[in-house]
This record gives sequence, structure tokens and C-alpha cells, in this order.
Amino acid sequence: MAVYGGKPIRQQTEKLQRGVEVVVGTPGRIMDHMSRHNLFLGDLRQVVLDEADRMLDIGFRPDIEKILRHCPESRQTLLFSATLPAPVLRLAQCYMRDPEAMDFSAQDVAVETIEQSYFTIDPGQKFDLLVKLLDREQPAQAIIFCRTRRGTERIEQRLSKRHKDAACIHGDLPQRTRDRVMEGFRAGKIRLLVATDVMGGGSTSPASRTSSTSTCPSSATTTSTAWAAPAAWAARHGLHVRHAGGRPATHADRDADQPTPEA
Repeated sequence: MAVYGGKPIRQQTEKLQRGVEVVVGTPGRIMDHMSRHNLFLGDLRQVVLDEADRMLDIGFRPDIEKILRHCPESRQTLLFSATLPAPVLRLAQCYMRDPEAMDFSAQDVAVETIEQSYFTIDPGQKFDLLVKLLDREQPAQAIIFCRTRRGTERIEQRLSKRHKDAACIHGDLPQRTRDRVMEGFRAGKIRLLVATDVMGGGSTSPASRTSSTSTCPSSATTTSTAWAAPAAWAARHGLHVRHAGGRPATHADRDADQPTPEA
């Protein structure tokens, strides 16, 4: 079952008390259930940390470490990460046993079927250029990535004055609002989606043919993993997406009692 903020905790509590085999959740809500004694981790056999580098980037390290300290030492830990920076490696060294690294990323993160381009421009001219690009390309749908949550709102407000089918999504929005935005985007009711790069990682829509970044990404892989699924869809249909794509690397530890499951 899924446990995350923005949803009634009573319903989650009732399901947990009836017993579940797999729990998928955000660190904050998992800790909430732990403090309420709804979730006992002592019998866990496997722990999976997805998007580990991104979670550490946005400050979840203390929560993750607290959760891991409540898990049995005999567990198997699977750590999935688009990159393996020093903080991720330190986490692996502290909380994983005999970790084995598996790198499935390509040497070149760019996908052949993706057309990429960039513009060097003064910050004050970025929005005008974005508008001109959208007017020129006329995409069926597009995602505009921003570095900050405030930036997504600011750009969405300006775009909405020109395009009524624009919306934004970021981590500060209530879960119900985020669900509604993504439903509208997948249904084609929202044409222009302004998103933080963290939120954009799950924003896969086969109709989306164009993406743009309002600010330069911190690394090539910042946007590559977010576009792996749309790029694959586009390739099958002969389309072009303006961004980078790639496969994430994984990090896993071996458990002497169980074979490592296939990815």
C-alpha cells in the first residue's frame, strides 16, 4: 500500500492494522506511522530507497537514516540512484552490508532520437524567449522545468495570462492538487506544465513532445532520468523531445540468505 502526506491518515492506519506485505511511502509519512505505532519495521526483509540522490538533495537524509536505524540488520537494501555522488556513497557505506554497485547507465546520456538545444541569454529575457519558442514550436504539450518552487509559480502565473491551459506542480502543493494537475496533464486538458525537476521525474505523458528548462540543470543527469519514459515513447512514434534521457544507475547490497532480485 502507498502511504504519503495529503491523504487521510486514518484510512492508511486501518489498512496497516489489517496487515500488508509491501509499503511504499514518503519518509515523512512513514515516520509518522512509526511514531503512532502503526508501522513496525522489525520484521522487514527488504528496504528499497528510490531516487536516493534526489531525496538527499532536498534534505531527507535525517529521516532516511532514522528509518534505516529501525530496520533489522539482516535486511537486504536496494538503493536506486541516477547518480552516485559522495552523500549517496556514504549512506551506502553506513547502512548497507557488502554493497555491490550495478551501473546500467549509458556512456552518453543523450538519446539519439532526442533533439537538444540551448540558448545563452540574460536572465531578464528568459521568459520572453520561452514564449517565442512555444509560439514557434506549437507543441501539443510541453513541460517547463524550474529549479525552485517559487519559480514554477511565477512562470505559471505569467504563462496563464497568455495560455489558459497552463498549470504548475511542485512539492509544496497539497497531494490532492498535484493529483488533479497530473490527471489534467495526462488527459490533455493541461498543455503547458511548469514543474520543479524533482516533481518532473514522475511526470511521464506520452503526449508530451517538448520540454524546456528555465534554469540550467545542476548536472546532465538531473533531467535525463525524468525523460527516460517519454523519450522511449517518442522514439517508438518517430517524435523528438527537446531534452536528455538515460537510465539510472543502481546500488544494491547482497544478502547471504537471499539472492539479489533482478531489477
